Amino acid sequence: MTHSTLQILFYVTIAFGLPGSLLVMFWWGKRLVTPYLGKADQGWPNLDKLFLQMLPGLALGILPTVPMFYFSGQLQNVSHCVDVIEFNKMANTAENIRMLREDFGCTRLDIADLFARAARRE
Repeated sequence: MTHSTLQILFYVTIAFGLPGSLLVMFWWGKRLVTPYLGKADQGWPNLDKLFLQMLPGLALGILPTVPMFYFSGQLQNVSHCVDVIEFNKMANTAENIRMLREDFGCTRLDIADLFARAARRE
């Protein structure tokens, strides 16, 4: 993947993942608390039970943010690979491409884009 594609996907996951997770957690919490509000005059409800019932809502709320961490890691990997190319003054040869993929973990990235980014930095 190119750097531009990773950036777009990262920002899409931020734009939709974080609000989506907040909405899911709010919906789940409202769904659980509504029955307890009718019984408020009888005393405090058992909060341990309510907390245990809220755990699936927390898990559903965290789930949409997982891709954000993945794309963030891939963007850091792009930066690392470009730094390696620039520091070692690598040329776009088959041996260097093999070394980048095997030794430095640039397997899922567009190698031509990495070399172009390193050339633009210099």
